[in-house]
Amino acid sequence: MSRFKGSYICRILLPLALFWLVMLLFQRNYKFERNKDESIKLGRQHLHKFNSKSTTEATSLDLMLIMKSVGSTKTPKYNATQAMLERSRAVQRFCYERPYNKPPRVSYGKSLVSMKGERLLYCPIPKAGWSTWKRLLYRDAGVEHLVKDFAHLGYESEWHKAGLKLINNKGVTTNFQHRVVFVRNPYERLVSAYSDKVLKNQGNYVRVMKTPCRVTNQPPALALTFQQFVQCIVQNAKRHSKDLSVFGTGGFLDFHWKPQTLGCQFCQSNFNIIGHLEHMDEDLTEALKVLHMNTTLVKDNVSSTNKTKDLPLSYWYNQLDTGLLSEITQLYSHDFKLLGYDPVTSLLP
Repeated sequence: MSRFKGSYICRILLPLALFWLVMLLFQRNYKFERNKDESIKLGRQHLHKFNSKSTTEATSLDLMLIMKSVGSTKTPKYNATQAMLERSRAVQRFCYERPYNKPPRVSYGKSLVSMKGERLLYCPIPKAGWSTWKRLLYRDAGVEHLVKDFAHLGYESEWHKAGLKLINNKGVTTNFQHRVVFVRNPYERLVSAYSDKVLKNQGNYVRVMKTPCRVTNQPPALALTFQQFVQCIVQNAKRHSKDLSVFGTGGFLDFHWKPQTLGCQFCQSNFNIIGHLEHMDEDLTEALKVLHMNTTLVKDNVSSTNKTKDLPLSYWYNQLDTGLLSEITQLYSHDFKLLGYDPVTSLLP
């Protein structure tokens, strides 16, 4: 009889204990997610107020509120497969909406595609892992030895040696089995472009190309400060549209700082592999598996300089007044939206 009572009690108490344990864990997770969502929502509210203010009205206090609104939260372990799938689905959802369902008339770039069959399309974006992909594509074809300097391997190189050809980014390209693009946080990418094209080689690129504006001083004087660099980009963009938030604005800028969503046709190509440079190791490893590329992971960082490598984003963007920061954020607003980046959390220390 006692054994029967004991087993009966266990069958009643054990499920109840498990039930309360599950409810406790659920409640803790719910509170964490709610606090996280509320903090980020508050940060975005501050950012909206900040962007709506004029240059004279906005103050550094607004930026401090933005930074403090988003508290530190623990993030789950990164899953490259899931992350790239979610990015692809997010872009597809946006492509049904205006203004993305009708591509603007801008100077789109070019993509590399397989010469035999329709296995691969890769749309290169400068300052977003382009140098690494150059080497990978040549290595996969077994002709890496034919190139001495991958840093200067550009659009007009002999890509047929790697079994590839260039096509213009026009029209629908969903007929390719694998459609690949790697992107980068717009704020990070702009600093990288400044580092490579202004700080490197005494600013030879911006001096010779006269972009984003004409440089009048001579070496060893600094060609452009970061604030001047950003101002020139904004001024050039405004020549085509005074409203920097209009999709298509900036489409004729130099492709090193042209908005990424205007360099590759995201809606027409329907990329099924969208990698983030911030997760280069994980995303690139996963992409190589999907593509069955016969090569090993390699990262080229030939364009980086020690002057910017270890400096936080806040160091650079604190050099901009609030009006200029608002304008450059508007210019790249579609990159932030489509590519899965948040301008609020991007500048957190």
